Amino acid sequence: MHLSTAPARGVQVGPIDPVSQSVWQWLLSNDPFTRDCMSQVGWADTPVSLVCSRDTQPLVEVVTSRDSVTATPVRRWLRFHLKCCTGATNIFGTMHGGVLLTLTDILTSMHMMHDSVQPESVSVGDGCRASRHPATLTSLPLHVSVSLSTKFVAAVPEASSVIAVTELSKVGKRLIYSNVEFASSDGVVFAVGNHVKSLMARPFDVTQPLPVRTTTSTA
Repeated sequence: MHLSTAPARGVQVGPIDPVSQSVWQWLLSNDPFTRDCMSQVGWADTPVSLVCSRDTQPLVEVVTSRDSVTATPVRRWLRFHLKCCTGATNIFGTMHGGVLLTLTDILTSMHMMHDSVQPESVSVGDGCRASRHPATLTSLPLHVSVSLSTKFVAAVPEASSVIAVTELSKVGKRLIYSNVEFASSDGVVFAVGNHVKSLMARPFDVTQPLPVRTTTSTA
């Protein structure tokens, strides 16, 4: 399903919930690389709460397909509205492949963080459930990358809009599989990516600041 354009019948579009907004704000506040990368695709100096609730077009939306009888969620996607800013381009004036690979990592990770705090689970691959326990802000499961790949289909011109749609395809006891599609508003696919992450044993309390990081210099 191409969700870069209007969703199909029976698919609902809604805002990001406040808990997920808090989780993402914590991520962007504590991860300088993620924050800098997102600033190059239209999220510069914008609080997550504003990104998720703009009057005209929010920069991220939840797209849900529900069972026609029980109304329970069957599939869930996140749809990110991005822009190819100058800082994300290469010498050809198109989005750098490294930026698309990095966005594959960042956006699918944000999706995993979003789904971990949702009270409603969805079915993914093999009948697994994407949200088995809703997590809390004081006990958020984080994850580390196992594999990451992006296939480039078409160039993304500078200043063009990009819609990235993420989905969790399988959730196991330790591994989470996800994918993302980058496309234009009229459905032209730019790239597709896949990301596998492993859950960390220790959850994080995102209501508390991280320990101060010390830097070491080498002579």
